[in-house]
Amino acid sequence: MSDSMSQIQRILNNTVLRILKPLVRVLLRHGVSHAEFSELAKLAYVDVAENDFRIAGRKQSVARVCVLTGMHRKDVNNIRERLENDDFAVEQLSRAARVISGWTQDADFIDNAGNPLTLPMEAEFGFNQLVKRYSGDMPVRAILDELRQSGSISVNKDNEIELINTAYVPHQSDEKLLQILGISTADLLNTIDHNLNCVSDDQSRLQLVVDYKNISDEKAERFKLYSEREVFKTLKKLNKWFTENNQASDDNENKKRIGFGLYYFEGDVEKLSKENHEE
Repeated sequence: MSDSMSQIQRILNNTVLRILKPLVRVLLRHGVSHAEFSELAKLAYVDVAENDFRIAGRKQSVARVCVLTGMHRKDVNNIRERLENDDFAVEQLSRAARVISGWTQDADFIDNAGNPLTLPMEAEFGFNQLVKRYSGDMPVRAILDELRQSGSISVNKDNEIELINTAYVPHQSDEKLLQILGISTADLLNTIDHNLNCVSDDQSRLQLVVDYKNISDEKAERFKLYSEREVFKTLKKLNKWFTENNQASDDNENKKRIGFGLYYFEGDVEKLSKENHEE
């Protein structure tokens, strides 16, 4: 690999890590395991390879998708079928979720009515054995802390553990904000991808940012409030234009979804400097 290609690959790797870190924070808060994310990544790889990397005038073959993605033919065929059927479900593989599932279904840990038993910490059929049976090699304390943090269990004065919530959801989030996460992030990345591949400046899309370092907390707060006021003014003008020009039409051809997004960000200067140094 040439020095220039090596440099591009190194920058790309660091860029991917930057993108993934905030996404992984969201996923972990909602109990999405690495295995689940890996399954979703496979769906995305096959979908993009199938639809965005076709050779002009030719039907995309399974073999080409395999070459592009590095995946086996059997996996590609399975994922193509799932995509055709809009089947995006992935198995819940979180260890904490598996412990709760065992607690609610395993005859050793439920009563005659099928309700999960309150478990002593250590016993033949205690919490320690439940964790050992369903979480693999995870320490009991780690599972206990996670289930307590998520509000799934309570521990009474006798150090017995009660399951109070059978749905393992580590973090409750606004559903609308989660939808915005997918839409807005995809829109930004699509714009950047377009600009990386467009052949001339007049075909590029607006992609601007202001970024200042070494700003005090007091000035950062002032800028945050100031930028919000100015952005709202701009968005009101843009929304007025959309309202005036978004007229109903029976013509379904050549219609586009367009928009304009703005956001405020802040972060630690030392952390950012370290990430830039790595590149």
